[in-house]
Amino acid sequence: LQELHLSRNKISCLRADAFNGLANLKSLHLDLNLLEKLDVNLFKGLAKLESLDLSSNDLTAFVDDNFRHLTNLGCLMLTANRLETIEERNVFKSLSKLRFLHLNNNRLNRLHDDLFKTLPCLFHLDLSQNSFYMFNTNMIKTLMSLEQLNICSNKLTYLTFNLNEVNQMTMNNFRLLDLSH
Repeated sequence: LQELHLSRNKISCLRADAFNGLANLKSLHLDLNLLEKLDVNLFKGLAKLESLDLSSNDLTAFVDDNFRHLTNLGCLMLTANRLETIEERNVFKSLSKLRFLHLNNNRLNRLHDDLFKTLPCLFHLDLSQNSFYMFNTNMIKTLMSLEQLNICSNKLTYLTFNLNEVNQMTMNNFRLLDLSH
């Protein structure tokens, strides 16, 4: 089995061994469910997983080890959950191949400054439709592959950066920066 769709159910809890034996799984869709938290061993054995969709659940927080087994993940969708802050600096630590990260349409107002530090391949970061009042460039200063940053539809009142500095930080790779409201 390479692709598993469990979307549009009413799944509120998954056992730690729910995906045991699915070592060849490349795409897992758990969107549009009622998940509130993830067991730290839920994704154990899914080293080949490339895409994980956890959008439209009720997730409020992560622990540092939630995604540690997903070393091949390229796309992580966490859109439309109930996330307010991500204070754990190592929550994405094992995701060195991640290219697309969707954290849009949550309630985010604060992220740890080092949250994205271990994501050298990140190409697209979507933080739109959250509750950020300020955006700190320290969060993206190590993202040399970043080409698309979307932070539109937030409550931005204070920008702590110069746009030229952002472009230089990302080695002039920037193609899209959306700050609109």
